[in-house]
Amino acid sequence: MKLWQQGNTDNHKQVEAFTVGDDPTIDLALLPYDIKGSKAHVAVLVEAGILTAKESTVLLKGLDGILADWKEGKFTISQSQEDCHTAIEEALGELGKKIHTGRSRNDQVATAIALYLKDHLGKTLESVTATAQTLLQFAQQHEKTLLPGYTHMQQGMISTVGLWAGSYAELLKQDGAILKSAMKVLDKCPLGTAAGYGPSITLDRELAAKELGFAKLIVTAPAAQAFRGKNEALALTALQQVMSTLGKLASDLLLFSTKEFGYVTLPSKFCTGSSIMPQKKNPDVLELIRGKAAVVSAKLNEVIMLGLNLPGGYNRDYQLLKAPLFSAFDLTESSLSMMQQIVEKLQVNEEAIIASFTPEIIAADKATQLAASGVPFRDAYVQVKKELASLGSLTKEELLKNITAKKTLGSPGNPGFEKL
Repeated sequence: MKLWQQGNTDNHKQVEAFTVGDDPTIDLALLPYDIKGSKAHVAVLVEAGILTAKESTVLLKGLDGILADWKEGKFTISQSQEDCHTAIEEALGELGKKIHTGRSRNDQVATAIALYLKDHLGKTLESVTATAQTLLQFAQQHEKTLLPGYTHMQQGMISTVGLWAGSYAELLKQDGAILKSAMKVLDKCPLGTAAGYGPSITLDRELAAKELGFAKLIVTAPAAQAFRGKNEALALTALQQVMSTLGKLASDLLLFSTKEFGYVTLPSKFCTGSSIMPQKKNPDVLELIRGKAAVVSAKLNEVIMLGLNLPGGYNRDYQLLKAPLFSAFDLTESSLSMMQQIVEKLQVNEEAIIASFTPEIIAADKATQLAASGVPFRDAYVQVKKELASLGSLTKEELLKNITAKKTLGSPGNPGFEKL
């Protein structure tokens, strides 16, 4: 029987299977963070006089051993153990029975999740920064490479490949700022709040936070549980912003790499073939990045709905937050890695780009130039609109002269990359 089990009911196995679900597998991702939290709790228990220095040494060695087995793929969690918390406790033997003193699985899992978020938001921020830097370098290489600027999926004004890539670098820079903001808000320690109403013994929560590297404490014990769902949603909101940028970039690249456009050539290693059409070179990686952006948005919504309108205190609904949370981080981190590698090897076909330009693309510039010479802009607009049919073809030199003349910050002739 489990410690918490009330009688040996006939339907115990069925209830166990239903309530445990996939936790034995899912919790393997949480195990290193639970070990870190357990080490901090050992230090707190020593300070409180619950554990001796000798017992502490044995427990810390045992926790290190479990972590080593986990890294080698040798540590497993059984269904009867339910989660990583019980599996770790049982693996520690007799002393493991003492480590739970003053701690609940409620503050234990909240602490492990908080550590997971802090670690993975940091890793995602590093990947976002690296991908943004790759895009910025690509933009600098193609600062003067011509590209039509599109509005409503139609050519609007003359732009550059550099300005296009630089805009995505700036989007990712903002996404990184959102990640940093989430990291700052979530940098709070829940350990020592027990089941949500504080332990029956006096524990040094400040020591726990220091051991774990948190900047602050979650002060009131009930808030440690009330933040469940809210914290995960905040983290996934940041991931959703990152993935929305990657999805938009993927859509551009998918369009620009078609035979009809031919503006760019995708690296062959990131394309696949067809089972029936020998000529096909399918941009599956980009399509999946775009699709995964939608999936991460769905997982954010899943987390929001799970936490919506729950009463205060711990609710078992919170168990279901882990799967979408871990999955969203996996999807985001792998998508960033793929996109960075694609941009690094992306080839630009300037001849195809120049061939796509039509004379009408300078219409807005002509109207603005007339306005600058004294013609009211609305009159200039009408005049140029009447003359569209008579506009001649454009040479590469004329196109380059057009972008060079645009000196306002953020324009093709002054993209402002140094500010990024």
